[in-house]
Amino acid sequence: NGLTGSARQSLGINLANAVAGDLRHDPPAGMPPELFLVCVVAAFQRRHGVFVAPAPSVLPMPPGPGPMPPAPGWG
Repeated sequence: NGLTGSARQSLGINLANAVAGDLRHDPPAGMPPELFLVCVVAAFQRRHGVFVAPAPSVLPMPPGPGPMPPAPGWG
């Protein structure tokens, strides 16, 4: 990514503080800034139905075992 560790940390703190201020939200004590930003982006994507496909360099997941049988009482 081209950033040093301290530059990345500083950028994360600045972004997280700005976003938290814009949202009028206090993140939980001890939550790292990068995790807070990931949570904000995930909430935005979930609310707005935005899905970003994985990068082409990511290998596809192998197929799963197939559909699960219904749980008792759901059938």
